Amino acid sequence: MTLPTAAQLDELLSYLPVLEAAGRSFGEPRGLEKLGDNAFSAPWVSYPRDITRFFELANQPCFSDYDYLEKNPQVWLDDPEFLQTATIEQTITLLTFCNRAERFNEGFWKYALEKEIIQNILRRMKVLRHGQVK
Repeated sequence: MTLPTAAQLDELLSYLPVLEAAGRSFGEPRGLEKLGDNAFSAPWVSYPRDITRFFELANQPCFSDYDYLEKNPQVWLDDPEFLQTATIEQTITLLTFCNRAERFNEGFWKYALEKEIIQNILRRMKVLRHGQVK
């Protein structure tokens, strides 16, 4: 895993205030429109441009752990204490898991943002970035 530079990390972290904005919408559910007798369109989420841009940045190689599934990050997400001691590598693994989950579960980004999973990962990255924890 190639770690991000300070500039790359700062660019990603610049989205934190945007993602923390009170009352903001992270996406609008679409689909399930009647197309005919017993036929409906598939459900999907329409994301605002800043959300898709954030996940495009998060998809850079420096924020991607190509072995993320081997580490079972879902277990980490289920542990509310995990992020308090997560390393930068572990936060990248979690971010990769969340980013790629959208491919298999339409609307996962919206869910992860509404539950502040992404924001909490970024908050931990920010602590690590500023050397507040070794």
